[in-house]
Amino acid sequence: MNLILISIIILFIFAYIGFSYQFNMGKHLMDFNRLKKFESNIIDIINNNLEFEDSLMIQEIHSIVKNQVSTLSFLAPIDGFVTQSINNISNHHGIDIAATKGEKILASQNGMVIFSGFNGDLGNTIIISHSYNYFTVYSHCDLLLVDERAIVKIGDVIGTIGESGKATAPHLHFEIWHNDSIIDPRNMINKYGEFDVSTE
Repeated sequence: MNLILISIIILFIFAYIGFSYQFNMGKHLMDFNRLKKFESNIIDIINNNLEFEDSLMIQEIHSIVKNQVSTLSFLAPIDGFVTQSINNISNHHGIDIAATKGEKILASQNGMVIFSGFNGDLGNTIIISHSYNYFTVYSHCDLLLVDERAIVKIGDVIGTIGESGKATAPHLHFEIWHNDSIIDPRNMINKYGEFDVSTE
């Protein structure tokens, strides 16, 4: 009798674990799909001034759309010298900018945060989606001061300089992408072209 009861309890536990796993996987998938849909809506709003029914964000989104220009220009997220340039062979898709730990990192353009977290060798990383399918990446941060899905404006403080991930000294690794193409930030932000001391 005890053996039968124990067997029933074990079957119940495994059934519960299986249900919980499926439920949580479904929840994560739902959140991911919602994030992608939300991201797409934000890009459409910024590009085309479409209406979006979200009472918590509509005023701020409209403010961003109103101030959006037809051609994007990018703000330097931090002042400093460029110490390393793009090297696609080594998968270094951005530039490194020397800075002091704790310095504020600024959003380079209006947009929506689509990633804020730890990202392997790049350490603490923020990715912002902008209009016209541009994306900016800010890596090796110390503090991450924005959450995913947050709306940011150009010049907003989004994090602080650090050396998280694979880094030997405090600096900002900064990337600009357009669709799936790498854009050299030195071609978009004049001061990075002027203060380039990289050897590559």
